[in-house]
Amino acid sequence: MEDFSYTINNLKTSHYKNSFRIFYSLLDKIAYFIYRFFDLGPIDNDGRVSFINIFVNTSGKTSKPNKALENSKNPFIHALFFILKDIRELKSYTNISKWVDPDVASYDEIRNAMEHRSLKIVDDFGKESVSRDYRLHENEVEKVKEEIRLLRCDIEGIFPKIREAKQSGEVNKRKEAETEKSSLESQVDVLQKKLHEKEKLSSHSVLVSITEFERRLKGLAKLCRNSLMYLSLAIEFEESQKESDGLVIPREVPLK
Repeated sequence: MEDFSYTINNLKTSHYKNSFRIFYSLLDKIAYFIYRFFDLGPIDNDGRVSFINIFVNTSGKTSKPNKALENSKNPFIHALFFILKDIRELKSYTNISKWVDPDVASYDEIRNAMEHRSLKIVDDFGKESVSRDYRLHENEVEKVKEEIRLLRCDIEGIFPKIREAKQSGEVNKRKEAETEKSSLESQVDVLQKKLHEKEKLSSHSVLVSITEFERRLKGLAKLCRNSLMYLSLAIEFEESQKESDGLVIPREVPLK
């Protein structure tokens, strides 16, 4: 169905999406390796392991570091955590990538849309055109919200009338006020359903221009490359801390 979002569906964008998935899969493989190598928990929990939860517990109101790694003296493990902050926005932590590209969808947002909802890669003209449509849509939403607010004010104004009618015993006046109140509440209910439907449909798809997606894809590739480098250095650091029982050739590892 043509939705006039100028979506690009070709071999190039398919390769882009597959590459994005593969990079995320690589991060999960790194997470599994860290989980096993550093004995972060029982093997039975393998199914819950991800690049996110091996470093941070996100179940509460704030993100808390994994206790098993929080006080680690391994600097490369901490470097991996800072890579995580670029991939996903965490509670209590600043997402650095949002400073660089504040208007571009985050890595985690793109991946979530790709796997669970709908990701549309559009050309730059299409993104600008759809952005204008979204601004018009937002204006319409604000109008509906304002209409709901005014109707609720009208409903609040009816309560004194109902109270006065009760006190004076005027049955007809009370019924009229209650009928008017029910009518206004029905209007509010219709508008709220309309608003909910608009928000539901507008938030289903994430639109990213092909230029933005290419930039995000290159950034994710660099993060994966750095993750592999820091992982190997982290393992070497851990092994160097163990007591050796044979010939060991020392090698300096640069920290920068």
